Amino acid sequence: MRDIADIVKNELMQKGITVHLGHKGTGNVVEANALNPQPTAYVALHSNGEGGKVPTGKTRGTLIFTKNDELSNRLGKLVMEKIIQIAPSETRNGSGILDGNKANLYECKKPKMPTILIEYGYHDNIEDATWILNNKALLARQTAQGIASYLRML
Repeated sequence: MRDIADIVKNELMQKGITVHLGHKGTGNVVEANALNPQPTAYVALHSNGEGGKVPTGKTRGTLIFTKNDELSNRLGKLVMEKIIQIAPSETRNGSGILDGNKANLYECKKPKMPTILIEYGYHDNIEDATWILNNKALLARQTAQGIASYLRML
């Protein structure tokens, strides 16, 4: 995911948006500033695992978890709209926006700014994992476009 985060950063910086990435090894986090010294969005980039005692490896799709406040939900919706445009059609029904607080996700609960956590797909599903690996730049560009759309609305 760090490759995707680096591309997102470059795409946003080309639009004049200041971006801070988390340190390697501590997560793939994009903090974007729009004419503001304080971060105006916290975006964590991940791939998902099916979990459970016996994962089937059949679950697919992009999920975006939000802090579940108005701005986080708007950010999540704008990013999801961009990702869905390029997602394989068979994954679209498994995609959605979920409450990261209800899922008890630290990365959604802790930041004091609009927050989303993107799960681009399932790394334990060979089709999703291959699609992510083959489409890093495209995923990054679409993610950056969604973030930029959100920042223009502020």
